[in-house]
Amino acid sequence: MDDLKYIITVLTVSFIIYGLILVFTPAGNMGKFFKSIVGVSLIAVVILTVSRQGIELNPKKAAEAERIEFDASAVETITAQYSERSVEEYIGELLRQNGCEYKNLEVYTNISSDGGISIDRVEISCDSQQSDTVKRLVNSLSLHCVITETDNDGL
Repeated sequence: MDDLKYIITVLTVSFIIYGLILVFTPAGNMGKFFKSIVGVSLIAVVILTVSRQGIELNPKKAAEAERIEFDASAVETITAQYSERSVEEYIGELLRQNGCEYKNLEVYTNISSDGGISIDRVEISCDSQQSDTVKRLVNSLSLHCVITETDNDGL
């Protein structure tokens, strides 16, 4: 925010000064030449001001940027964990609504290099009699499903 304030201040002061200079320029060919010089120097001030602000890196800002980058990776991990729990809750509710009992339900996610979160697979432990129904329900969500069949005693 301070950088933007600095750039706006420098540009405003420069425009005011150059405006006052242009008021007192001579007429004729000498005036055109003078206005060209003033215009080129105004462009140079704009370019130098903006480029200096972009190149300078305050050590305090570098540490802040590093901290933000660290926080971003932590947020990605938390987001992936939250999405796993949300999907687990949704699939668990879907199975319960359709009368399917399960022992264990796990969702595995993957964070891609561009930051997208995808669901790799869903692993469910359920009764062998219900495995086809469970698989159909989960596959209807277009998710890869791995079923581990258990006996009736395992539930």
